[in-house]
Amino acid sequence: MWLFHVLAGRNSIFTGTIGKDSIFLKNLSSGIAFNEPPVLAVEEIHGRKLVKAVGRDVGGVEGLPCVSIHRPFESAEPLFAEYDVAVALIQHALREVFKARWALSPKVVLQLANRQTQLSDGEKKMLQSLAKDCGIARLYVFLAGQCIPDVNEMRHAELLQSAHFVTKFVP
Repeated sequence: MWLFHVLAGRNSIFTGTIGKDSIFLKNLSSGIAFNEPPVLAVEEIHGRKLVKAVGRDVGGVEGLPCVSIHRPFESAEPLFAEYDVAVALIQHALREVFKARWALSPKVVLQLANRQTQLSDGEKKMLQSLAKDCGIARLYVFLAGQCIPDVNEMRHAELLQSAHFVTKFVP
């Protein structure tokens, strides 16, 4: 059984922060990090939406015809202004820090940088959907100002005690 979890990436733990100024994600086992502005350029051609650029690269395509710029984390409430764009950004960040593209189901410890108030039930459901849509096995959510355990204490029991919200495992 342990081989399945290794192949599925369940031993991978990622830490990160999402806010209106940046999206930061780091793979603790490899040290690879993604740190970009949370902005996405989408080109719409014949009804199909294609991601044209992410983060700092958006400046190069801004102003082109059929290209729209999206900032899903611009406000603290609601949690994500544009859910589909938020999912695309987080999936992109996960692929950048997790180089094995064929298997992805890590544990993610995520801090919401612009959020200090409790999450509503609707926002918790949104985070569970986000974890499922991004292929995250378990998502530990911390609010701004909450203390995240250090790397040596990133076991489920410690994270479960200190996290504001924890999603269930994705089947």
